[in-house]
Amino acid sequence: MNRSKLTRNIVLIVFLCFVLSTFVSLWSLHVMAQNNMQALSKSLTARIYDTIIGQLSEPVSVSRTMANDSFVIELLEYGRKPESAGDG
Repeated sequence: MNRSKLTRNIVLIVFLCFVLSTFVSLWSLHVMAQNNMQALSKSLTARIYDTIIGQLSEPVSVSRTMANDSFVIELLEYGRKPESAGDG
């Protein structure tokens, strides 16, 4: 009887250790997943912001380039194409 009680106690201790280790493992995986999700959200937000800013600043960049283009200025002011320096 004493031997079966000892065996039962050992099996119970092993089972409780297994359950406890499973619980700790699942809890730590949950915490890591939460931290990873927050980091992923920050990265995704930054990427979306960069994409939007890039798309919004492209027309401004093109208009600045065109504003400094003397050929476009002359065409708009005089309604004609500029004469090249070699034709004259």
